[in-house]
Amino acid sequence: MRAHGLPGALQVDRDSIYRRAGLSSVADRLAGKSPQTQFGRAREQPGVELILANSPQAKGRGERMNGVLRDRLVQALRLAGKSDLEGANRFLEKTYPGEFNRRFGRVAASPLGAHRGGVPRGLDEALGWGDERVVQRDWTVACGGRWYQLDRQHEVMRLAGRKVVVRRLRSA
Repeated sequence: MRAHGLPGALQVDRDSIYRRAGLSSVADRLAGKSPQTQFGRAREQPGVELILANSPQAKGRGERMNGVLRDRLVQALRLAGKSDLEGANRFLEKTYPGEFNRRFGRVAASPLGAHRGGVPRGLDEALGWGDERVVQRDWTVACGGRWYQLDRQHEVMRLAGRKVVVRRLRSA
């Protein structure tokens, strides 16, 4: 994203990380929203469209590319003598993309880019995790094995017994 901007859309298979089966909450149904996974929420907030692959051919393209990347990357790291995380990350940033693109790259059908420039505002929040929890009568919220005490200044909001979203931001 920092190099090319935000993609306009992602085509993915129908795996459960991308879509959630089942019913959404009553409030979401009234608002016309479908149930979402964390990935779905993270890509929706900055406005990235999700295209679910329906045909076997479309599913196969993604699987083949992931298989090629996974298999070739392991071999390339081994040949380059990279066995630690820092060395592997440098190799991924500087060496591997050029070699991979020379070998497998194709000229785009259109010279227009499909990425939107710049990193959107609120990206850390979009890429964080959000868990819906109920505020207890003592103004505490349990999440991730920890308890959080809400400040009494928010008492006018009458949150006790209501659902809130506890956000954990990604670390940079």
